Amino acid sequence: MNDSILSKLGKVIHQSWEKKSIDAKKEINKILHRKSNKRVIKELNIYIKHIKGSQKNIAVMIVVLSLLKRNLDCVDELAKLLKVHNLVSQLYGGLVQLLSGKSSQAVIKIKWNDYKYPNKYQFIHRFPAPEYWTYIDLFQAAEIIYKTDSSRFEKLLIADSTNLLLLNLASGSLEASPSEALIINLLNDKDYLRKNIGFSLLVSLIESAVNRFKLNSTQEDKIYLDQQVQKTTKILQASDNLTQIDLLVNYFLYNKYESSYLSSFATLLMNKSLQDELIQEISSGSKIRTLEDIRILLIVVKNTPIINSIGKHASKDSLYRAFINRIKSFLNNNIGVYSWGANEIQVFTDICNLFPKRHCLTLKNYINRQIPKLMTTELDELIRFKLFLEDKRKKEILSGMLDVIDAKLNV
Repeated sequence: MNDSILSKLGKVIHQSWEKKSIDAKKEINKILHRKSNKRVIKELNIYIKHIKGSQKNIAVMIVVLSLLKRNLDCVDELAKLLKVHNLVSQLYGGLVQLLSGKSSQAVIKIKWNDYKYPNKYQFIHRFPAPEYWTYIDLFQAAEIIYKTDSSRFEKLLIADSTNLLLLNLASGSLEASPSEALIINLLNDKDYLRKNIGFSLLVSLIESAVNRFKLNSTQEDKIYLDQQVQKTTKILQASDNLTQIDLLVNYFLYNKYESSYLSSFATLLMNKSLQDELIQEISSGSKIRTLEDIRILLIVVKNTPIINSIGKHASKDSLYRAFINRIKSFLNNNIGVYSWGANEIQVFTDICNLFPKRHCLTLKNYINRQIPKLMTTELDELIRFKLFLEDKRKKEILSGMLDVIDAKLNV
């Protein structure tokens, strides 16, 4: 083992990550002369005795990644060898340098397109195992840390400025059991994506318990499920109100209120102390951008009571008004509803059936005031054709909504 060998190995690893055309396994075997893992690690241990500080960490990391890249099935063997030669700490240090972005010698940069997704929870689950096969050697190196020292593994996750490890942990492609401390740490992180990763890991605790209960359906499994629900609720309630509402709304919009165990989240969403934040979320428009989004959340609001501090049901009028105002905002700004067909009719019918009649009447009165303002006359067609086409489309939407509301009110 020498500087030249390390440099060549590092170049092969980098090229493979950059997806350049290269047979990494063949190149690594050529550089290492097909030596066994045991022999390579032994030579590495001798070599690093003559180099300083962080250079040792980088050397160990490069060699481990190279051995993994040439054989993905040697994780357990390498974990034992590194432990025998006391090199786990150096591997950990090298991975921290690589992923933290604080080293000029070893760095990995990844740009995610999560900025396109106001709902980060959706981003996490829409793209499972992001870049997993590109960086599989890196994930297996992290797995070695997990197998030898789970607390260091979680420190590595927190140090990873790329969020590569965390995203793959949340998707289940990086197999590890996150601790409660890690989840709480992520929920309290200032980074919005990390908050949602923490929430995703929290939800996985319940999903695992649900699957266990569905498989066996024993009383013991039911007790375990209830315990996990209580634990999840307690952890989430320790976050500030805005974080709770933000994460819960993300969750419902992604899952569309399909799973039976969501009742605990629905109860939390409708907590009286969170109603101001929920109204703010409905009104902001960053995530609630379609009639379908409104329908999903209205189902939760309709089916879940608000319990006040003295244990009695509280009014939902302020929430219903917020939804009505959001629909008005759609219509005022020409967003959220772009055509009127069978799907829109069904979704809006469901929405009207979820609203109390008085709120439907409020919306009807608003629509009746808007229709006369539209430029849809023959003269408008002649002198302002572009505006005429836009208002003609809008009139079709408003008239269609009016028909649905009238059907609801006349029942």
